[in-house]
This record gives sequence, C-alpha cells and structure tokens, in this order.
Amino acid sequence: MDHPNTAMGIHAVWFAVHAAESQLRTLRDAGFEGGESRSVEVADLGKARRLAESGTGRKLETYKGFYGASFLLPREVAHGMWMEMYQPAGRSVQTVRSGQGPAR
Repeated sequence: MDHPNTAMGIHAVWFAVHAAESQLRTLRDAGFEGGESRSVEVADLGKARRLAESGTGRKLETYKGFYGASFLLPREVAHGMWMEMYQPAGRSVQTVRSGQGPAR
C-alpha cells in the first residue's frame, strides 16, 4: 500500500449519458462525450474515506456499490470526474496486508 488513500488500481471507467442508445455513436465518434468517471479499488475504505473527507472538507457517505462498499467523490473535487472508491466485498484490510484474499 504505497498510496496514502490505499488505492490499489483503477478497476473501471464509466460514462454517464442521458440516452445510452442514441449516444453510443456519439461516444465513439466524439471521443467519450459524457460524464467520465472511475471506480478505484482501495485496500482500506475507511482510511481512504477519512483522507478524502479531510482533503475536501466534506462528509462522504458510504453505500453498497456494484463492486462492494463504496463512497463517491464528486467531480468538483476530483479533477472534473466522478470517482468511486470501493473495497471489494470479502476483502478486509487484514487479508490485503497478508497478501491473501480473492484471486484476480
């Protein structure tokens, strides 16, 4: 865990659009037009959240996301993109530190 927020890597990049079917062509032709966002896996969601709250001065609520327990940084504090930080279900800080946990 070299990064202060315990980030382990970007897991997904996603785009928000108003009407997916009509904008698929636009996304390809215009170079990802829409609201770009990222899902970043962290080893310790609590530590990442405390660091983010300290840096932004905002209270960030956790929720059950697609990849596991998550919180969301709004684009105005994350370089113009939404950034979801998540810790996978079943992966505790202890298993990450010991090198155990789900296979990738």
